[in-house]
Amino acid sequence: MCIKKILFFLILWGIISACSETDPDVPIIEVPEIEKTLPQVKAEVVEVNQRNVQLEISLTTGKYTELTGLKLCYVEGTTAADTTHRVVDLYAAYQQNPASQVVTLENLKAATEYSYRLYLENSDNQDYSKLQYFITKTPKSDTSWEYVGDLSHPSLYLPGGFALSNRFFALSSYCDEDQPGGDLVEYSLITKKWLPAKETPLKKHLYPICITLDDKLFVGFGEKINESVPTTWWCYDLTTDSWTRKADIPHTYVYNVMGTFVYKEFIYAVYTRSMTDSSVPIYVVAYNTKTDEWISKNDFIGKKTTGSATFVLNDKAYFIGGLGGWVDDAPLYRSEVWEYDIIQDQWIRKNDFPSKTLEKLIGLNRGGVGYAGFGQRNNANHNGSYSDPTWWQYEPEQDEWYACNTYTGWTINHVPDYGFVVDNDIYIGAQYGGLWKCLGE
Repeated sequence: MCIKKILFFLILWGIISACSETDPDVPIIEVPEIEKTLPQVKAEVVEVNQRNVQLEISLTTGKYTELTGLKLCYVEGTTAADTTHRVVDLYAAYQQNPASQVVTLENLKAATEYSYRLYLENSDNQDYSKLQYFITKTPKSDTSWEYVGDLSHPSLYLPGGFALSNRFFALSSYCDEDQPGGDLVEYSLITKKWLPAKETPLKKHLYPICITLDDKLFVGFGEKINESVPTTWWCYDLTTDSWTRKADIPHTYVYNVMGTFVYKEFIYAVYTRSMTDSSVPIYVVAYNTKTDEWISKNDFIGKKTTGSATFVLNDKAYFIGGLGGWVDDAPLYRSEVWEYDIIQDQWIRKNDFPSKTLEKLIGLNRGGVGYAGFGQRNNANHNGSYSDPTWWQYEPEQDEWYACNTYTGWTINHVPDYGFVVDNDIYIGAQYGGLWKCLGE
């Protein structure tokens, strides 16, 4: 029995060993590794605004579509957006919700076309989705202008106007000995007519600068008449209908004024006594309306300029364009934009103003938004001038200008003399071009 058992186990072991060897005639069946394909994706615009756009990203899900990377690429213009442009990494959001995500693109330019697409990758593949586009909205002020009324006056030369306590006034300028100027006249926005003029202590002021603060008007500076430049500084109180002479302007022979602006109880003025003498600085002074004092600030660091448009946004004042003097009997225009940090008393150069008409620009703050535009430029050989009827909106965070609208109500040579805000409405006007109201929000 013992021998029989031993033989049985030997035979069994031989059978098992034979079965364990690979039969060369039997093919080996290998299971192929399935390639992981990318998911199908959609990127649709949900909401478009001036400065931001909201997109909804949706992806198909499946066993072999798990991603290792997901990015949204976008770029200004029609160039095909890719990972070298502006990118939003969506992979973390994808891991939380593989089916869909909502993303908002911030800090965009208004009225601008962008291209966008998704970049997807997994362990085997990487590819872009189809190229798509969106256009951001234009500024809310991109609307038309409404004619208000005629501004011509039968007897007064009125080259400049201003808003005072939500009313529109103009101060007549010196024209000649028969029209010495200095009369204050109000224009009724209800009847569309000039009211009777009031006499003032201001005579022989050529293009005086008028600055308003609350219910008070401050007047000074101006251009020279027979080599005489006034240094007097006057205040008109609308509530009492009275004039008071204040502390004189700090420097004599001042008629090259770059610009003025109001900040809290202060009136700032930037000016020089000479456009050609490099040893004469460009002064910056602040008038304290409560103490009747002039305070010197740091001098302006840029090129000498007169007639810049100005507006104030928060604690910063902006000076736009102007005239830099004359070269070979031809005007030298400035396209520079300067930001003055009122708190730090510092000047910073910004991107240039996009318009070519840089003289007699109008600058305004309406509802915390800065605007500038219109203006004029002389043609070559002094054969006339032309104006640009474009109104521009400034975005300080992006340091960009956006064209709000083109106003076609003026003839080619009409340049607005007035720019002001009443009841949060923007008005522009000229004595021989009429008064117009912007219908924007």
